[in-house]
Amino acid sequence: MDRGNLDSNSDFNLLPDTGYYSMQRCETSPNGPGFEWGVLVNIKTKAGYRLQIAANNNKMIKIRLGDASFRDWQTISLT
Repeated sequence: MDRGNLDSNSDFNLLPDTGYYSMQRCETSPNGPGFEWGVLVNIKTKAGYRLQIAANNNKMIKIRLGDASFRDWQTISLT
């Protein structure tokens, strides 16, 4: 998997490749999950389907399919 860096200018609908990305200052990124920083896994198929899973420092996981909005998937508590 390729690894890239995303910032406030990154449009999450336009990520070209499957990969693991670091998010920095992404709270205002177009179509992003609203996190200031965190990680994103972008899975894109040859048929054009896309699944994105994002997580931040609070262990909040958000998920979306295609161009839909991110939604909470689950919160993980370590305590």
